Amino acid sequence: MDNERRALPEGWEWHELLEVASKTKYPIGDGDHGQIKPSMYTNSGIPYIRVADISEGEIKKEKLVYISKDIHEKNLKSELHPDDIIISKTGATIGKVAIIPNEIPLANTTSSVGKITLDKTKMIPKFLVYFMNTSFFQNQMWSVSFKSAQPGFNIINLKKFNIVVPPLPTQRRIVSILEKAEETKRLRAQADELTNRLLQSVFLEMFGDPATNPKGWTLFKCKEVCQSITVGIVIRPASYYVPSGVPALRSLNIKEYGINLEKLVFISEEDNNSKLSKSIIKEHDVLIVRTGYPGTACVVPEELDGVNCIDLIIARPNQRIVESNYLCAYFNSSSGKNQTLSFQTGIAQKHLNVGAVNRTLIPVPPLPLQQKFARVVEKVESMRQSQNQSKQQIEDLFNTMMQKAFRGELET
Repeated sequence: MDNERRALPEGWEWHELLEVASKTKYPIGDGDHGQIKPSMYTNSGIPYIRVADISEGEIKKEKLVYISKDIHEKNLKSELHPDDIIISKTGATIGKVAIIPNEIPLANTTSSVGKITLDKTKMIPKFLVYFMNTSFFQNQMWSVSFKSAQPGFNIINLKKFNIVVPPLPTQRRIVSILEKAEETKRLRAQADELTNRLLQSVFLEMFGDPATNPKGWTLFKCKEVCQSITVGIVIRPASYYVPSGVPALRSLNIKEYGINLEKLVFISEEDNNSKLSKSIIKEHDVLIVRTGYPGTACVVPEELDGVNCIDLIIARPNQRIVESNYLCAYFNSSSGKNQTLSFQTGIAQKHLNVGAVNRTLIPVPPLPLQQKFARVVEKVESMRQSQNQSKQQIEDLFNTMMQKAFRGELET
């Protein structure tokens, strides 16, 4: 969609978000501002949703934390119910959106997350979620977010963001069409996951389970098989962002065995080559996620040699001892994940530090066997390239449908 309001089909209207919110006491708001501390987290109770729990339009339950009912009732302005919409509003990953599902009947959230309770006689929640993922809405969000060193928008901004409001029957039709298109995306993602499992199966077949090391490979600390292990930009990375320049990879770009180039941020070439040069990445480096999904790893391909990274661990393998693809596969294995999880620090936001990676014990098979595994990875990567082309075509089609839907061009 264009960045400016445009003429709409008959019966459609422009509104500020607050105008379609419910008439409850706190229809649009955010979570606590310091009242709820990590020391108050419990193993059960009321789910306390953080930015890291929002992924790919859903609430990921694997790492949810909880608060007591008493603490929840002292913070009712951020109370969440099914069909409420949440959006990350602070930090490098602003704009992540999800709907509270029925299986979470009651929840709460942090100050980094905005919540919206809609008047369902005016707007369908899923319709708004789709609209919030359009370039029009995202541009509104970023236009105010770039005004601060730490990207983010406030609740006043959120209430005033412009949205299109078609009649409810039209909203339902648009949601139905986009849900069908989204299902195609999910099937593509499932195929990608099977590819990752194939690599793990080959890894276990060739090297055995690292947890038990049945083939008796010599164990080395990770620092002993790497030229260096460092970390990307961690101090106020957003203060270096520019509209275009040198890409800087973040944890959201790192997937098992691959890199997602969507939602890239950029730093200037001058900063990249001077004050930020220590975090420049090279071909064959292994990037390891520190925060969110610690331990997730990928290998830097040739085309990304020389770009930068933010809050990622950069392991530069000694290629005479350990092959990059082998080291990457180890960190992505169940054994590697378990060892990584045991090294996590922090309470509010678990993260992995350089010291932990240095100490990680790696079984090291003979280099020719590792290189044989790397050749398998190359073949799988070739298959993945074809999958990525298909994925991109599906993504482009979905985005085109979204743009047309919110212009009223899917009407018949």
